[in-house]
Amino acid sequence: MTGAKILAICQSGGEFITNNDGSLSYTGGEAHAVEIDRQMALRDLMSEICNMFNWECDTDAVTVKYFLPGNRRTLITVSNDKDLQRMVDFNTGSITTDIYISRKVESRAIIDTTAYTDSPNLSALAATPVALESRGQKISDSWENIITGAGQVFDDVKDFRDALHKYAIAKGFTYKFVKSDGIRATAECTVEDCTWRIHASRSSAKQKFIVRKISDTHTCDGEVGGKRGRRLANQRWVTGVIKEKMRDSPDYSPREIVNDFRRDYGINMNYYQAWRVRSFAMKELHSSDKEESSHLFWFCDRIMETNPGSVATLDTAEDSIFQRLFVCFHASLHGFEQGCRPLLFLDGIFLKVSRQWKLLVATAFDGENDIFPVAFAVVENETNENWHWFLMQLKSVLPISCTITFVSNRQCGLDNAVSEVFEDSNHGYCLSHLIEDFKVELDETWTEEVQNEMIENLISAAYAYREVDFNSSVENIRKVSDDVADWVLDSKPELWSNAFFKGLRYNTMSSDAAESFNAWITKSARKEPTVVQIVDLI
Repeated sequence: MTGAKILAICQSGGEFITNNDGSLSYTGGEAHAVEIDRQMALRDLMSEICNMFNWECDTDAVTVKYFLPGNRRTLITVSNDKDLQRMVDFNTGSITTDIYISRKVESRAIIDTTAYTDSPNLSALAATPVALESRGQKISDSWENIITGAGQVFDDVKDFRDALHKYAIAKGFTYKFVKSDGIRATAECTVEDCTWRIHASRSSAKQKFIVRKISDTHTCDGEVGGKRGRRLANQRWVTGVIKEKMRDSPDYSPREIVNDFRRDYGINMNYYQAWRVRSFAMKELHSSDKEESSHLFWFCDRIMETNPGSVATLDTAEDSIFQRLFVCFHASLHGFEQGCRPLLFLDGIFLKVSRQWKLLVATAFDGENDIFPVAFAVVENETNENWHWFLMQLKSVLPISCTITFVSNRQCGLDNAVSEVFEDSNHGYCLSHLIEDFKVELDETWTEEVQNEMIENLISAAYAYREVDFNSSVENIRKVSDDVADWVLDSKPELWSNAFFKGLRYNTMSSDAAESFNAWITKSARKEPTVVQIVDLI
């Protein structure tokens, strides 16, 4: 499709009218024609549009939308070069393609900085300033102590990220994540060379998120507690807080928003401001979900049409809003059957996109020990139900009849889900995750040499092929600590030690395939804002 191009009719200045059947018609305004080829950059198209309509050349203020062929109910937004390429691909062969152009109108509030020099930056919420309840109650005092240090336990990665956000606002600094994949998260101060840094990861055995290390001293210029942190309390953050709340409570009212933000964040909004922000959140939720669902129906059809033998299953709610998606390409199925061992690695990957989707993946190793993705699913949350659904889809498409060995960190109900769906399979525990959990059990007062020796004994127990060798390694651990030795015996050695495991792991003790795929997709999908783009990337 390198040379594909379309003739686009650019329309602007009119309005959309909803017809009786729910479709949209555009009326009024002016129109211009422009030829768009697949190699055209979005910024170049924006400049061309500004010239045609005699607008000031501000490409960031221009929005381009279009309808998918055969669907005039949902407008699709073009937000990057890849979206533009897809628009050309979708409409190649059409005589003309209508695209609808609008300009964003910037609306800013005037904040009285002399009156609220320490207030959060919420200037874009409404035409009236958002003030603090009082100068001394910008943020609850408890936020300064919400991060206590190494060993602190959170329910999940989202709980940890929310706490870190509040902590940074209270302390007055900004941070960035240098790694965040749902299993572990590392953040550092945004000021170059500053030593502040925090690392947390998930404990598979306890299903909690634990702070492993923190360097809580800032060496950057300016004292902690200054004004940098208030950049975190901006309109985007406030809208995001309300949007997440509305996912679980669609009837979240402006009055509740006013009360919650005063109580939880020390921010004083009036009713009108709360109503405005709520409307922004509702619009984002409705438009993004509806647009994405419409796009995904078409995308699934195209996957199966252009890749015969592939499977793309889309689950939606009653209102046709996307809930989860399963994809397995025919080439992956054939490759797994013909060139891979019957060994699958399961993992859940956190994707930082508009709705914080999770990617459930099944990967393997090919004959050259390279990563071989077999199937994946995009879901809202990594839950027992979603893992069960993913495994059911996977079982329906796998072409081989031999027993498969699964390897995972047994998170979110995977322990039960695998045994329920693949009754005759074997399910091993990832040694790397076991070691991470084991480290938490070690006494911090022990010397590094003693801790390393304990870890080596655990690894020896895992690789032992005879029960007597396994017991010898455990006894070496017991010489240092009875509690740690008991923890090893309670961690189900039959799932991770060669002396007891019944399946064939082919000398693969850790889910390196899943970890490597996790690292690749997390890095590659960092700027991919939609599910369709993530699937297309894979």
